[in-house]
Amino acid sequence: MRHTRALWLSVIFVGLLVTASLIGLLGGPLSPTLGLDLEGGVSVTLKAPDGTSADTMEQARANIDRRVNALGVAEPDISVQGTNIEVQLPGLAKGTIERRSTVQSCIEAADTTSYGCFPTREAADGAFGTLEVQTKTQKVCITGDNADQIFPCFTGETAQKDAKAAVDAITVQEQPTGAANGGGFCLQDPSAAQFGCFPTKDAAATAKAALSTEATTASCLTGDTGASLPCFPTQDEAATLKDGLKVVDETAQYCVVSSDQQDLGCFLDPQQAQVELQRTGQGELLRII
Repeated sequence: MRHTRALWLSVIFVGLLVTASLIGLLGGPLSPTLGLDLEGGVSVTLKAPDGTSADTMEQARANIDRRVNALGVAEPDISVQGTNIEVQLPGLAKGTIERRSTVQSCIEAADTTSYGCFPTREAADGAFGTLEVQTKTQKVCITGDNADQIFPCFTGETAQKDAKAAVDAITVQEQPTGAANGGGFCLQDPSAAQFGCFPTKDAAATAKAALSTEATTASCLTGDTGASLPCFPTQDEAATLKDGLKVVDETAQYCVVSSDQQDLGCFLDPQQAQVELQRTGQGELLRII
């Protein structure tokens, strides 16, 4: 009998809890706070040196909390866990996207990505006419017979010249007996960097003779557009982009404005502006933290 009474009391108690929960939900605003997994946001762990006092950790937590709240971030969760400060920030700093009127002509891809905008159609057409695909050297690396040996690479306009000079500067150097590299004969440059050691001078000389340079190239879109133009692994990819470009007259642009009213960039496509708003919002939060 007592067991039955206890069971009914448990059922009634659970029923009261469910009823109270429903009343709370229906009687209040239906706007649940979304966590990082639903709304997106930033999660950061800041680690202090071991032995940092609890008072110092709490002061640091309060300073971060004050900075983050100044940005208007909703429901920040900032807590101290030993010598770590856990920061979870749902959402982003309050930035905005402004639609602004403009009069310009832009070289655009099908997805509205801009590769240069100009105040007049004539200027845009002129820049469009300079577009072409060129093969450019991305880097030049020294290579040898030993695939496991790491050789230096060079970039820039003089990469080929610099790589060849580096190969010429590598010589066969006899090592003292008992050296850390095991002695013998090593390929060595003027900075004393070594690129393989060998038991005999002839073996080292053979490895030296096998040294050469290998260039990595890319097919790049070039032209006098004033914008950064992309490169591709193949010429066909670069040519496909070039063939898909056209000059478009634009009357509006979408500009990302930070919470402190700084312009962070303008875009022809509002979706691209939204992506930049999210990126810069997270970046600003991390900088503040």
